Amino acid sequence: MMKQTAVIFILFLSSITTYGQNIAREYSYLVKIADSLYNAKDYKTSAYNYSEAFKANGWKALPNDRYNAACSWALAGVPDSVLFQLVQIAN
Repeated sequence: MMKQTAVIFILFLSSITTYGQNIAREYSYLVKIADSLYNAKDYKTSAYNYSEAFKANGWKALPNDRYNAACSWALAGVPDSVLFQLVQIAN
């Protein structure tokens, strides 16, 4: 019984780790797309992709990605979203 419980516990932990890796992959993937869109001067779509990346990661983001999102929002002409991203960096 103890052995069976240990195996179930280990499987549970490995599933949590795998789920976390999928979130990190999706975040990275969406940030790369956002960066590519920024370089293509499609600032509004870039900004939306940054937002989707943050959403996929539980609204957590690297400060550099938040800054890049703020730049995208600025060039897209959405000042409220620029301010929001900069405040998130400051916090």
